[in-house]
Amino acid sequence: QTYQAGRVLLTVPLGVLKANQILFEPVLPTEKSNAIQKIGFGKGLRLVLRFSQPLWVGNTDMILGGGTFPEYEINSTYRSTSQHIVTATAMGTAAENLIPLSDTEIAAKAVQELSQIYPASAVQAKFTQQYFVKRWVDEPYIQGSYSYPSPGSEGQAQILAEPVAGKLFFAGEATNYNGHAGTVHGAM
Repeated sequence: QTYQAGRVLLTVPLGVLKANQILFEPVLPTEKSNAIQKIGFGKGLRLVLRFSQPLWVGNTDMILGGGTFPEYEINSTYRSTSQHIVTATAMGTAAENLIPLSDTEIAAKAVQELSQIYPASAVQAKFTQQYFVKRWVDEPYIQGSYSYPSPGSEGQAQILAEPVAGKLFFAGEATNYNGHAGTVHGAM
């Protein structure tokens, strides 16, 4: 579809811009197009697991040290004593290794890893077989996860954040050049 406007605030993820899914007329300045291509934008996925009982001790918020998933967040801590929810996020190479697997295989890898972290906790028995996997790279309006500094990208987020002719304004996490790229608060 074609949309015409006097001013535009563009908040699409960097993956959409990198994939040239939007046709700009007039075309973007070369400096802006180069910034879009130079800023890194990775693959990522998120896994949510439900357990019948906690595996962890007390008010644990996060579990570190996994090789499949670098960290696990305990989403039910301070929120629910009846729901025992763990979220695992994989980015970059970790995500690339998991994306080709089925959802069941991804969940099994996480349960196996948690069993190694908590060998005395009967992880497999507490796993309810309820899980959800979200592959951001498969989403046509996202096409990845978050931006990150890549070689040659220094200063490029600031270029991406600059308006074009006072009519086209860019916003979102990839435009944050104050150290908060890749975050929701950076996007805001």
